[in-house]
Amino acid sequence: MFHPRIRRDIAYDALDMFDPYGDFKLLPPDPDPDETTDWIASLDALAEDVGPERAQFVLYKLLKRARQLHIGLPPLTQVRRSSF
Repeated sequence: MFHPRIRRDIAYDALDMFDPYGDFKLLPPDPDPDETTDWIASLDALAEDVGPERAQFVLYKLLKRARQLHIGLPPLTQVRRSSF
């Protein structure tokens, strides 16, 4: 769905957004903070009203759909290096 308030000409290198441990080190400016707030509130409500399992299922479906749409995503797993 096209959202007229979102700039589509901004591209970000996903690798530049993460540190070596997989944590966000940089987030680009949010072109639509109200929409972002709505998405976060929807996820919060889903987890609270139906449970974390349903929220996780919906997130997995969204990630699968993002891959189908060729929307690049950084790695989402975190690997912590052991000191021993």
